[in-house]
Amino acid sequence: MQIAPGLNRGDAITNEIEIIHNNILKISNYFSESAVVAEHIGAGIHFSAMQVNDYVPADNDVLIYHYGIASDVTRRIQRWSRPVFLIYHNVTPAKFFAPYDFSIAGRLDRARRELLALRRICRASFADSDFNARELRHLGFHEVRIKPVLIPFSPAKKEVGSGAYSPPLDIPNNREVILFVGRLAPNKAHAELIKIFKFIKLSRPDAILVLAGSEYGGVERYREDLLKLVVELELERDVIFTGYIGDDRLYELYHRARLFLCASRHEGFCVPLLEAMEAGLPVLAFDSGTSAVRETMQNSGVLYITMDYVRVAEMAVQLVSDDALRRSVIDRQTERLRSYNMTRSLKNMIMDIENKLEPVYAIGSL
Repeated sequence: MQIAPGLNRGDAITNEIEIIHNNILKISNYFSESAVVAEHIGAGIHFSAMQVNDYVPADNDVLIYHYGIASDVTRRIQRWSRPVFLIYHNVTPAKFFAPYDFSIAGRLDRARRELLALRRICRASFADSDFNARELRHLGFHEVRIKPVLIPFSPAKKEVGSGAYSPPLDIPNNREVILFVGRLAPNKAHAELIKIFKFIKLSRPDAILVLAGSEYGGVERYREDLLKLVVELELERDVIFTGYIGDDRLYELYHRARLFLCASRHEGFCVPLLEAMEAGLPVLAFDSGTSAVRETMQNSGVLYITMDYVRVAEMAVQLVSDDALRRSVIDRQTERLRSYNMTRSLKNMIMDIENKLEPVYAIGSL
């Protein structure tokens, strides 16, 4: 039984839950059923899931808890007394949200405190990255394994028109697309992207910055601040906020763009970096020193370590205009992707879970 605070379309955690749900019975001979439970189930979820209020644990249920924010699910799991395995997707530091919404910031602070309670009941924990694993070990978790986020590389491998449909994006064919994909959340540092882009425009006047991703509920003022910045920098015709878009349009963007530019200050793992690589798109990303971006890239793409807008813009222009450099970067990114094997990661996780279970659970439900 997989359990999560929420399921939301386009979300990397939700995508991983769907992958496990669809494949667990193909991989394991131990489990007879697979189900998903969540406190909140958003619109557009294409797999079966039940509300946590409707779930009554069976005696042989095994619980996989996808954790990234505080919720009532933690209290329920403690009460249910079933075998629990944690998949830790990282908790975004509250400081990023405090200027915009104290409620969200408080929930993130509480999430870190709740981790201590989970430490006592988890049989094993899985972290998306070594960055996340170090955090768990620092909190006293034992039996911590590293399991990269499960990525099916949709949209990169989906044909245009598959999956959720989105209206066409109004981007003229003569515009050179600089792309970022990620939720409109403060830790993603969209303002830094916009400021870098202002200097890119000096050398590439036909460039356009496309910021693809749904809004993070509760921080509407963050978007308002970004729109004000766009106006201040006179980029109204040159910056596009897409909001949520389906796989078909995301596929188009990855393959239409000339560069993937990332300034995010905190990531437990950064799925869009690998999606961009899969699409053959050079990646230029910020290594803040407090995220898993460098680990996700693994010596591929191009990293910058200081937020020098002029210098980063120069690097971006080189990656857009220098064909030999582009080819070299793309080749290294292709090598990095070869080290990623979703099926192997999933099999290893299921094997670890099975090995930690008592025999009585060996024919149970997951």
